[in-house]
Amino acid sequence: MSFGTEIIFFVALGLLVLDPKRLHTVIGHLVQAKARFEEVTRAFKSRLVEELDSEDPERPQPSL
Repeated sequence: MSFGTEIIFFVALGLLVLDPKRLHTVIGHLVQAKARFEEVTRAFKSRLVEELDSEDPERPQPSL
């Protein structure tokens, strides 16, 4: 299965298990959680680079 086919399969399965209104709510929560996870990951990465740079000022800057 390709990635697009898997998404369609899971949405169809979700429609069978949940009604369309609840599925919409669940997908909304998942999207918010993904966005929050990405935000925290970026902050962690930034903080890690900051800490590593403070320990070794001669270390070359990584390309983000």
